[in-house]
Formats: sequence, C-alpha cells, structure tokens
Amino acid sequence: MKTNRLLPLTVITLIVLPLGLAAKPPVEKGEKGAKQSETAATVAKEQKQAEKLAAKEAKQAAKDAKQAEKEAKQAEKEAQKAAKDADKAKGAAELEGKKADQERKELGKGSEQGQAKRAEKSRKWWKFGSKEETAEKPAK
Repeated sequence: MKTNRLLPLTVITLIVLPLGLAAKPPVEKGEKGAKQSETAATVAKEQKQAEKLAAKEAKQAAKDAKQAEKEAKQAEKEAQKAAKDADKAKGAAELEGKKADQERKELGKGSEQGQAKRAEKSRKWWKFGSKEETAEKPAK
C-alpha cells in the first residue's frame, strides 16, 4: 500500500507542479507597482503636453484675432483719410472755379462800373436812405 500512495505523489510532483510553475513567470510585487506607476506617469505627462499645446493654440488664436482687428482698424483709417483727401481736392477745385469766374466777371466790366459796385457794397447799412447817399449816387 505504501507504494500505491507514493506513486500519485511522485506523479504530482514531477509533472503537475513544474507545469503550474512554468505557466506564469515570477512577478515580484515591487515590479508590478512600478509598471503601474510608470503607466500613470506616462499618462500624466501626455495630459500635461496636451494641456500645454491647447494653451499655446489658444494664445496663438487670440494673437491672430488681435492682429486681424488691428489690420481692420488700419484699413478703416486709410479709407477715411482717402475720403478726406478726395473732399479737400473737390473743395480746392470748386474754389479755383469760383475764382476764375470772379476774374472773368471783373474783366468783362469796365473799371468805372467795378469801382461803383465796390463802393456801393462798402457803404454802411446805417447810411442807407440818407440824403447824402441819394445825392452822391452816380447816374447810370
């Protein structure tokens, strides 16, 4: 009977035990925790990098928006300046036209008529209707 008991124990120790141990590589508790902490550290680094990238993109977008706003203001100022210059040129042309018309009018009139008109315009309003004015008025 002793041999009958010994045989199953021998089979178990020689065949089953080595197969059971060979299935799993030996893992220490310290290595298992280290792998998890490395994975967590890698994830944390990736998150920080993503946050930095997002912040950098937001800053760039804000910078681009400010630049576009500055360009729009500059374009508006240039348009206003161009309109002002056009108005000045138009006013100068009208003034030149008026001066030329005035010179033509004066050239067409004789000097006596021009002097009489200027004298009439230069009289003061309080002298209108006085006896002196009617006597001094030249006949046409």
